[in-house]
Amino acid sequence: MALGRADRPLVAVGGGAFLLADHVPGAREVIRPAHAEVANAVGAAIALASGRLETIVPASGGGSSRARLIDNAKEEAAARAVAAGADPATVQIVELSEIPLSYLPEPAVRLHVKAAGPLARQAG
Repeated sequence: MALGRADRPLVAVGGGAFLLADHVPGAREVIRPAHAEVANAVGAAIALASGRLETIVPASGGGSSRARLIDNAKEEAAARAVAAGADPATVQIVELSEIPLSYLPEPAVRLHVKAAGPLARQAG
């Protein structure tokens, strides 16, 4: 619920929506759409399958070896997304971040890679 100066409607969805009172302070009205109790299931059904990988790579230098390590991490994250049910033809890298680590003897970063894609269609 977003609080602000203007009273806004509160749309209640999900399995716990029935727990809300019919009048909530700060909300103009409480709206319960038809079939609101299955909103979480609908969200889960249309969600992307994803895979993540975290590893440590050199912060700089190494040139092609560093690039190869990052490419390998992307491939592994994509493979994990496929293992989770993603269509291999549509998996994409959706997040890649590098966080410097200061407590190692050589400059390094924690590499976080996330790959995701729509669920593969099942044969049959």
